[in-house]
Amino acid sequence: MPQALFYWRSASGKEIDFLIRRAPAKLPVELKYRQSITGRDTHVIRQSFGSGILLSRTTLARTGPVRIVPAALFLWLQEE
Repeated sequence: MPQALFYWRSASGKEIDFLIRRAPAKLPVELKYRQSITGRDTHVIRQSFGSGILLSRTTLARTGPVRIVPAALFLWLQEE
C-alpha cells in the first residue's frame, strides 16, 4: 500500500530507505545490498528507532534489535 510507505531523514541528514507504517508503530527498513554487513550499517536504525530490518545481499542474522535479511528472501516473503 503506497500510502503506508515512506522514507525518513533525521535533522543531521541520516536516512532510512523505507519506513513502513504498521499500526501502532513504524517499521524502519534499510537496504545495504552488499556482501559484508557491519554494526555500523545498523547504527541509524538502532539510534533512531531501536529496532528494524536491514536488507542485505546474502547475510542473514536473526538476533539483536536489527534483523538482517537477504533482500531476495524478504521480497519472497512479501508474495501473497
